[in-house]
Amino acid sequence: MTPTMSTSSSGLSSEALFVGAEWAIAHGDAGGLSHVLADLACLVGPPLRADLLALAALCHNRYEVAAESWLELRDRVRSELSARRRRTH
Repeated sequence: MTPTMSTSSSGLSSEALFVGAEWAIAHGDAGGLSHVLADLACLVGPPLRADLLALAALCHNRYEVAAESWLELRDRVRSELSARRRRTH
C-alpha cells in the first residue's frame, strides 16, 4: 500500500496511530510507541518529522522521557495532520 496524507506506511490511519500511541503508553510498551511515532513521522512535515523520529529513537533508552515528550507533542501533530487534510479537500 502506498502511504497517503491520511495513512502511514503501515496502512494505518492517523487516528489509529494516535490510539496505538495511547495504548503503548498505557502498557509501558517502548517498542510499540517507537513504532507508532515512526509511522506518524511519515505523515507530517520536516520539523515535526524530525521531532517524532528523535522521540522514536529515545523510546529505547529513555522511555519515560519519550512518553512524556509525546504527550506534549501530540496536539501539534494532530493540528498539522488536520491542516493537511483540510488542504487536500
